[in-house]
Amino acid sequence: MENIKKLDIGEHEGPLIIDKPCILDGSMSTLWASEGPVLIVKSSGVTIKNIRIEVTGDENNVNNYFAVDTEFSDLIFENTEVKGNIRGLLSEPEKWSLPSVISLGEFSADTENNFTSEIISADDAEIINNINSVEIYPETLKKGKNIIQIKINPMKDNTILYGEIFIKSRVMRRIYLSGKAVSSAPKHNDKINNNNNNNTINTNDVEIINNDFQILRKGQRLSIGQYANENIKFVFSKDSLNKNMDIDGYVFMLNENGKAVKDEDLVFFSNPESSDGSTKVENKDGNPVITVNPSKVNAKYQKIAICLSIYGEDKSLNFYSVKSPVIKIFSNENQIYEFRLENLSLEKTVVCIEIYHYKNEWKINCIGSGYTNGLKKLCESYGIEIED
Repeated sequence: MENIKKLDIGEHEGPLIIDKPCILDGSMSTLWASEGPVLIVKSSGVTIKNIRIEVTGDENNVNNYFAVDTEFSDLIFENTEVKGNIRGLLSEPEKWSLPSVISLGEFSADTENNFTSEIISADDAEIINNINSVEIYPETLKKGKNIIQIKINPMKDNTILYGEIFIKSRVMRRIYLSGKAVSSAPKHNDKINNNNNNNTINTNDVEIINNDFQILRKGQRLSIGQYANENIKFVFSKDSLNKNMDIDGYVFMLNENGKAVKDEDLVFFSNPESSDGSTKVENKDGNPVITVNPSKVNAKYQKIAICLSIYGEDKSLNFYSVKSPVIKIFSNENQIYEFRLENLSLEKTVVCIEIYHYKNEWKINCIGSGYTNGLKKLCESYGIEIED
């Protein structure tokens, strides 16, 4: 039976600590504190939903501006809004610098107005617009600098525009949009220049791919239950390398707490097969190939982390020099998914995908994030000590 904890509707002062697997249903309430962390998660198997988690204090106080603090990458958010940073999730950048308000000022009444605004996004994200009189293009953001277009449909004189949009990654972040329609104000007709070649504007055209497999995106989770009795291959591929380097595959067999129990739970070139025979690491034509058969995974393992690491301590060798890295996923030699490892730069080690067991079903979580300081930090995060 699921352990469900439900908050009363209203406001609740934090910090709140969760140290057991559970579902926290916030009932659309607000959990707040003047300094973070507001919510501290000390257990795997936790789902947070229907809640706003807010640091009310100074956002420039970066050491205390954490809405959520966790060590468990299987933390799930559903319909969760945060004001503040999130610490400890590999699949969510720690710091975001979004504007709290986009102020449009006065604009001409009874006619269409168009504005452009810059948003710097810490990761790929979706724009959710809840304002009926406003249209926003594009509806998605890429990591980095984006220019969005804000279309204001005709509004009557002296009508005040005030509403909110949300930037959705694994959680939602709120931006207020304000302005006023005035008959004497100038008409605004700012437009995105799609011919701009300076690479600072992303129009995010729809991608059409004529393949039989599904393209996965960072942060996406989905069931692989239909393939649980088959050998699933995770094949690393790339277009080219700008520098000579070796990229190796590493797999961590993890318990319900997201930790490896023993050194043998790390599967790699010196230990190429897991103790239960479910997982193998190979290298074909210089590319790591990882095979997992979920039906053979011992019950003590609840999660399998599939990772890549660039061999050696030379910090100039990193994923910035790897052109178009991708994980292709096969079942019985048929490609079923493709996960592109986008926006990597100085990382030497990357957690690509986590396979996890949840409610008697195997699922995958597309991570695509890593560490700049290499394999040692990755191993320590999963409970394996490496000697210097």
